[in-house]
Amino acid sequence: MDVDTNTNDEDICLIDNATTHSILKSNKFFSCLVMREVNVSTISGTTNIIEGSGRAIVLLQRGTRLHIKNAFYSPKSNKSLLSFKVSFKWISYWDKQWRRY
Repeated sequence: MDVDTNTNDEDICLIDNATTHSILKSNKFFSCLVMREVNVSTISGTTNIIEGSGRAIVLLQRGTRLHIKNAFYSPKSNKSLLSFKVSFKWISYWDKQWRRY
């Protein structure tokens, strides 16, 4: 699959470790998209801004491809959100590495 490398403000994704799913504003990131309305809970209450879901590929700087198994499609969102979870085990490992130097 070819990935579009042209970027604009709509392509900028915010990394959010509090969201349960990645929410993408553009359908160009999706390799497989099933259109369906999904209700989601936000700080303001329940809303139906999700119009679909599916597999997506986000191209990061330096060519790294981030494969997302179940991303939400929401063209009404202000920004795209990448769900990112950090485990304490991972933090502990890197903390030990930094203490060596």
